[in-house]
Amino acid sequence: MRTGSAPLSSRPRCGSALGAAAFLGLLTLRVGIVAWVALAGGGVGQLMAAELISNGGFEAGLAGWGPLWTREPGAGDLALDAVTRHAGKSAARVVHTGRQDWSLNAQARVPTRSGDVFEMSARVRLTGEGSVTLCAVAYSGPRGVVDWSLGQRSVQGEHGWQRVVTRFVVPDGVSAIQPRLIGVGPATVWVDDVSLRAAGTVGGLRPPDLPAEFALANDRVVVRFHTGDATLTVVDRRRGTTWEQQAMSQGLVVTNARAAGGELRVGLLQVATGAGLGLTVRLDPERPEFTVTADGSADVALPLRFPHPFVSGPDTRLIIPLNEGISYPVTDEAVAPTRLIAYGGHGICMGFWGVVAGEAGLMTI
Repeated sequence: MRTGSAPLSSRPRCGSALGAAAFLGLLTLRVGIVAWVALAGGGVGQLMAAELISNGGFEAGLAGWGPLWTREPGAGDLALDAVTRHAGKSAARVVHTGRQDWSLNAQARVPTRSGDVFEMSARVRLTGEGSVTLCAVAYSGPRGVVDWSLGQRSVQGEHGWQRVVTRFVVPDGVSAIQPRLIGVGPATVWVDDVSLRAAGTVGGLRPPDLPAEFALANDRVVVRFHTGDATLTVVDRRRGTTWEQQAMSQGLVVTNARAAGGELRVGLLQVATGAGLGLTVRLDPERPEFTVTADGSADVALPLRFPHPFVSGPDTRLIIPLNEGISYPVTDEAVAPTRLIAYGGHGICMGFWGVVAGEAGLMTI
C-alpha cells in the first residue's frame, strides 16, 4: 500500500523522551505485507549432531539439572513422576502456585560460535492457566548474560503431551548457551525427552554460488541487496547520500535471488521454523521509491524481525508520528531508546516514520 504525505519540513517538531539511533523498516506478512520506502531529495535440521543434554529423559533422576528457581519464595516444587511420563521410567514434574515466573536449567553449558544453528526440543504436558517456555540462556564470557530466553517457544493452557521444538541462530558475541525451561503463572508442568543438538551453521545454509549482491537502479536511486545478511543499501544519486541497513538478526537466510525487470525476487529461510519466505523488492522506474513485499506460509513464526533497520547518521533527525508528530536529533543523549506500540494513543499513531538529514531524507510506510 502507498499513501501520500506532507513535505517533511511541514511536520511539527518538538522535544521527546523517545529515541533510537536506528530507523526501522516496516513489514507485514501476506496475507500481505508491503513496506514502502521513499527518499526525499532535495532446511534446517538435516545436519544433526550428537545429543548435548545429559539425562534429558530423566531416567537418571534429576541428575544434570539444577534446582527449581521461583521468583516468589516457596511457590514451586520439582519432583520425578513415574506415572505421568511420555517415555521411559519417569518425567520431571514442576508444580508452580505463584503468579510470577520460574525456571529450571540444565547444568550443561554448551560452547558456541556466532552463526551456529541449534535445535532444541522437549515433550511437555500442562495443566492450569500458566505457561511453559523452552529456551536457552545465552552467555558472553564466564558470567555475562546476553539473552535469558534465546529461541523461546511457549505453550499455555491445558495441553496433553506435545513436542515443542525451537531452532535458533547463535548471535554475535555469544560464547555459550544453557538449555532451560521457564514458566509464568500457576500450572503443573510435566517435562520429558529434552534434547539439544547442533544443526550446522548459517553459512552452511547459504548456496556457495550465490552472488554477494544484487542491484536495482533508476535515474534517482540505486538499491543494493546484500545476500550475506539480507540487508539493503540505498544510494540517492541526486545528493550522493547513502542509507545502509544493519543486520539485527541472523534468523533469516537468503537461499536464492534474481533480478529482472526492475524487481528483485529473493528466497528466504526462517531458521526458527524451517519455513520459506518469498521476498520481492520493486523499484519505481521514475521516482525515488521502492516497495518490499513478503509472502509467507502459516508456518512462519512471528514476530518477524525484517526488514533490518536503516542506521541513521550523527547529523540526522528522527520523524515519528507520536501524537501530533515529533522530531529530534538522533544524537540527543537526553532521549533514551524505547519501544512504541503501533496505532496506540501514545505510540505510533499513523503508519509511517522517517529520517531527515538536511534536505535529504528517508520515509517508510
